[in-house]
Amino acid sequence: MQKIVLLLGKGLLPKFEKHILKINPALTAIECSFDERNPENYPDNYLIIPKGKEFETITEFAKDKEVVGVINRKDYYESLHGQLVDHFDVPGPSFHAIDQVSNKANLHSLMEELNLQMFRARTITCQLAEVQQLLKSIQFPVIIKPFAGAHSRGVHKLTCAADFDEVYPYLYDHFKNEMAVDQLDENDKTVLIEEYLPGKMTTPICYIDHKYKVHFISLVKLVIARDIGQNHYQIIFRTTPSNAPEPVQQKMKFILQKVARATRLKETFLDPEFFVHKGHVYLIEINVRMGGFRQELALPAFDINLEKMITQLALRQEVDDQFNSISSATACEIWEPESGTIKELKIPKSKHITYSKINFKPGDYYEAPPVGNKPLGSFYITAPEKSLSIAKKIRNKIVIEFEEN
Repeated sequence: MQKIVLLLGKGLLPKFEKHILKINPALTAIECSFDERNPENYPDNYLIIPKGKEFETITEFAKDKEVVGVINRKDYYESLHGQLVDHFDVPGPSFHAIDQVSNKANLHSLMEELNLQMFRARTITCQLAEVQQLLKSIQFPVIIKPFAGAHSRGVHKLTCAADFDEVYPYLYDHFKNEMAVDQLDENDKTVLIEEYLPGKMTTPICYIDHKYKVHFISLVKLVIARDIGQNHYQIIFRTTPSNAPEPVQQKMKFILQKVARATRLKETFLDPEFFVHKGHVYLIEINVRMGGFRQELALPAFDINLEKMITQLALRQEVDDQFNSISSATACEIWEPESGTIKELKIPKSKHITYSKINFKPGDYYEAPPVGNKPLGSFYITAPEKSLSIAKKIRNKIVIEFEEN
């Protein structure tokens, strides 16, 4: 019987197949995606999974095969990942565990049950239709967000009750169109109304082993748009190592460990987000996967391969997380606060840039956040130290021109 490893999301085969085959050359990696553009260079290793029929399509495909592992790096496939782990009884996070932490409303309730309220923003959970009435009796400013989504999709700041009139259409469309909502519960319109927290955002690069133990690799400092005066919540810079003090790291690990053991979450990377203010730590959300840019940061900073480690977790191998070097790395996403048609977009040359990408060409229309969710581009910086300072200087030199209306 053919033994296969399922890769959830387009573009994962070139990244993970080499690690899979190194563990066991007899395994076959199958990339699963709803993208119908079948890659020409490996058509036999690609499975189209139509939206709404992902689980049924995969289980039918694998009925005469032995699934030995499932790998996921995409937010849309988090719940599917858990379903497949349960169905095929392979290493990884269960559907129940993912539902408990990826659903922001469930995570809030769980933290209350675990007596972790001091590590959460004060929060009201309700249905979208109930928000208008509740806003009459709360203290502003607040953050309002849907129970599902990632990369700040659907996150808005309200400074007064009247702000909700402008925000409501965007939240309504989010529940109608967001793929992560479909995966969890397409009929649920739960929103969270959270107190507005000061402080800086920080996230660990971390994973959970088969014994539910949380392992930290490094902390990543996040510079979000509001830190530089823009009125949205996209992340601008991610840099590692972080200068967060050791007690902050200990509190983060304590919170995640309590959550992991309570939900029996295991054998997966996590993408949690924390706010830190004057030594106080607040957990905002957890995604059950390795978030974007972590591989691109850890490889040049520490000479370790997180994708290899993901593969080791998925196939229940011993994880090699030893550093081979110490350097500084920063990823920058390019966002502008105003929308417009691109006239010119250019990233300057620098010896410190290891990779750069431009997502728009002249004539393309850029939709600014919080409505738009596609950055103008991105670049990565590697330096012996202070890569964030270098990245900020390069960001200030980027040429961005919009056509006049």
